[in-house]
Amino acid sequence: MTEDLPDWTRSVSVQVGVDFPPNFWPGRTKEYEDTSFVTGESPRVLEVLTDLGRNGHDGYIVNDGAGDIKVEVSDDGTTYGGQHTLKKDEWIDFFMLDIAEIRLTWVADCGYRCMVV
Repeated sequence: MTEDLPDWTRSVSVQVGVDFPPNFWPGRTKEYEDTSFVTGESPRVLEVLTDLGRNGHDGYIVNDGAGDIKVEVSDDGTTYGGQHTLKKDEWIDFFMLDIAEIRLTWVADCGYRCMVV
């Protein structure tokens, strides 16, 4: 079927019915950082909904430390998805997620940086 189409159309991507998240364009951001995340601080909950006044929809978290962190994301502040292990120098992109809270669980001493839009 693609053989009938001009070459330039084979790489076109179209998204139909995708709405922009509410309040996405104002660009309000919140950053979180802990250069020494230790066991006594775990679990740490980053309250995105409270801090931004709305759910976040984009951003990232980076593990700057030597140890691992477990990362979970919630869209309602109550129910969390799966735990994702973030190892040294790894990062997670929060592109097009619906984020009310991010829960970080200590695995080993480390540090992190997080930004949410």
